[in-house]
Amino acid sequence: MSTRSDSGALLDHLSRLLVRASDLDAVVDAALDLVLERGAHNAAVFLYHPERRELVLAGQRNHPRELLDQWRRLSLDEETLITRAVRTGVCQSLADGAAEAGFLKTAESASRTGFRAAVACPLLIDERPVGAFACGYTEPLGPADEREATLRTIAHVIAVAVQHARLASEAQQRAADQALLVEATRRFNSTLDLTTTLNDVARIVAEAVGDSCAIFQIDPARPAQLSLAALYHCDPAVAAAHQRHVTEQPLCTDKPPVADIVATGQARLLDAATLDETTRRAYLEPLGIVAGVMAPIIYHGALLGVLGVFSTTPGVAYGERELRLAGRLADSAAPAIANAQLFQRLSDEHVFLQSVLDHLPEAVMIAEGPDRRLTIVNRAVERLLGPPPPPGLPLREWVPQCPCRDPEGRLFDPDRHPMVRAAAGETLLGQEILVARPDGTELTVLGNFAPVRDQTGRVVGSVAVMQDISWRRELEQEKDDFLAVAAHELRSPLTTIHGHLQLIMRRPDRVPEDLRGRLQVVQEQVERMTQMAARLLDVSRIGMDRLDLRLAPVDLGALVAGVARRFEPRMADHRLMLLLPERPVIGRWDAARLEEVLANLLENAVRYSPRGSQITVSVGEAPGIARLEVRDQGVGIPPDALPHLFTRYGRVRRGSSGGGLGLGLYICRGIVEAHGGRIGVESQPGAGSTFWIELPRDA
Repeated sequence: MSTRSDSGALLDHLSRLLVRASDLDAVVDAALDLVLERGAHNAAVFLYHPERRELVLAGQRNHPRELLDQWRRLSLDEETLITRAVRTGVCQSLADGAAEAGFLKTAESASRTGFRAAVACPLLIDERPVGAFACGYTEPLGPADEREATLRTIAHVIAVAVQHARLASEAQQRAADQALLVEATRRFNSTLDLTTTLNDVARIVAEAVGDSCAIFQIDPARPAQLSLAALYHCDPAVAAAHQRHVTEQPLCTDKPPVADIVATGQARLLDAATLDETTRRAYLEPLGIVAGVMAPIIYHGALLGVLGVFSTTPGVAYGERELRLAGRLADSAAPAIANAQLFQRLSDEHVFLQSVLDHLPEAVMIAEGPDRRLTIVNRAVERLLGPPPPPGLPLREWVPQCPCRDPEGRLFDPDRHPMVRAAAGETLLGQEILVARPDGTELTVLGNFAPVRDQTGRVVGSVAVMQDISWRRELEQEKDDFLAVAAHELRSPLTTIHGHLQLIMRRPDRVPEDLRGRLQVVQEQVERMTQMAARLLDVSRIGMDRLDLRLAPVDLGALVAGVARRFEPRMADHRLMLLLPERPVIGRWDAARLEEVLANLLENAVRYSPRGSQITVSVGEAPGIARLEVRDQGVGIPPDALPHLFTRYGRVRRGSSGGGLGLGLYICRGIVEAHGGRIGVESQPGAGSTFWIELPRDA
C-alpha cells in the first residue's frame, strides 16, 4: 500500500513538474532532479540524432569531468549500456558492476564514479527512440527491483515531455527561421548595388547559421572557376585568413565539393563524414572549419554562384536545420543577386554608352519610360543648347525650357516638337530647327529624331541626334553673295555681246554666208548664258528672301493656256491635255514668275517622259486656294531623292536624261513660297510624277 502510494506520489510529482517545464532544458533538469531525489547517485539524459546515428548528452548530475568528455557524444555503434538500450528499445541494467564485466566501458565508468548498479532506459515515442535515460546507484539492484520499474515509467514520461519540448523547440526554431528569411529577403531587396547586396547576404547568413559565410560567383573569364564575391566572419582576422586561402585555393565547378552541388542543384553538408580526405585537407582543415554547408544560388535555372556557411567552433555539428535554412537563404538571395547583377550590367552599359556619346561631336538626347524622361544627355548638348537638363526630367517639361522654332520661325508647341513626335512613333530625318540659347544667340540645328522601340516593337522612348549647321548657313550666305555678284558681273558683258550680235544680224548682206549659221549659234548660247545668269541671280535673291514680285490680278487658267501655246513646238512628240475650269481662277500673283514655274515643270515633264506619252495640266480651286497640277507618264522619281528634290543643286538623274545645274525646282519652290503657297510632288518609279502647286487666292 505504502509502495504504491509512494510511486503514485512520485509519478504525480514528476508529471506536474514536466507539464510545467517550458522547454527541453527544463524537462531534462526536472527529470534529473527527481531521480536524484529518489535515491540515484548520478543520472544523465541523452538525445538521439538519427541522421548522425549518435547520442548527444543533454544533461547530467554527479559525473566527473573526464567522463563527460567521453559521454558528450556516443556513437550508436559503441557498446555501452546506453547505446544498447537505444538499439534494442529495451531497458538495460547492470545489477552489480563489481560482479559483472559484460560492458567494459560501463564497468570502468562505474568504478570511476563510485556506483555499483546502473539502469539505462530508452526514450521511445511510437517505438522510435528519441533519446536515453540512465541512472547509477551505489547499491546493487535486487531481482525485480522496484527501482527499475519506476525508472521505466519515468523514462516514458520523459520521452513524451522531450518529444513535446522538441516539437515546441522546432516550431519556435521554424518560426525564427521564417522570420529570418522574411527579414533577409527584405534586406536583400533593399538595394540594387551588387557589392552591398552580397555583403549583406554574407553577414545575415553568417549570423543566422554559423560564424562565417562566403559567396562565390561564376567567373565570366573562367566559367569553370568560382571567384570570391563576399566574405563575412565575426573576427576580421579570421575573415582575412579565409580570403587569402580561398584566393590561393579557388573553388571549381567541376571539382569537389562544388561539383556535386552543381550537378544536383541541392545544398550539401560539409564535414568529416561527407568529404574525402583530399578535400578536407584542402579547404576545411587549414581554416579550422568543423562544420559547414554549401548551397547553390540558382535563378531561373541558371547557376549564379554558391553560398557557403561554416563554423569554426569546436563541437558544433550541422544537420537538417542548417541544410534547409542555408538552401532557403540561397533561394531567397538568388533573385536579389540576379537583380543586382542585372542592374550592375545595365549601369556598366550606361556608363560605356555615356562615355561613347560624350565623345561625339553631335548632341545626343534619349528619353525613355512612360513619362519619356531624359535618361541620356551627352556633353555636346551643353555646347549646342546650353545648360543640360537634369537626369530624369520629363521630355514635356524640357521642351518649354529650350525654345525651338521651325525654319519659318514658328515656335514648336510641346506636342509638335520633333522629339515629342518621335516619342509618339514618328521618324523625322534632316529636320532644321532654330534654337534660342540662354545667352541670346540663335543656332540653326540639323536634327534626326526617331522612336526607341523594345523587342516587341512597342515605342518606349525617343532619341535625337543634332548638330550645329550655322556655319553651313553662313557658307550658303557667302555662296549667295558670290552668285549675286557673279550674276551681276555676267549680265553686263552678255548684254553687250547680245547687242552687237543683234546689230550684226540686222545687216545680213554684210555677213558672209558661211558665218551666218555660226553667229546664230553664238546668239543662242548668249541667250542661254543670260538665262543662267538670271537664274543664279534668282537663287541669291531667294536665299536672302529678296525675290521681288510684281503682283497683279491673274487668271490662272488663261496663264496656263498661254504657256501651253508657246510650248506647242516642244511638245511635238507628246500629247498635251489641259483640264481648265469653266470660270476664271483669279488671284493676285506675279504672272511672269508663275509662267517661269509652269515652263520649268513642263520642261521636266517633256524631258523625263517617253515619246507619245501624255502630259496633263489641270487647274482647280478650293476655298481661298488655287491648285495647279502637272502630271506625266514618265520614269518617276526614286523615293530617296524626293526629300532633296526642291533643294539647291538637287539634281536627280532619271533614266538617261540629265544636265542642268539642279536649280530649276529650287527656284520654283522659292517663287511659290514667295507667293505664300506650297509646292510638292507625288511620284513612284515607273509610274510617272505629279507636281502640284497651291496658291492663296488673296496673295
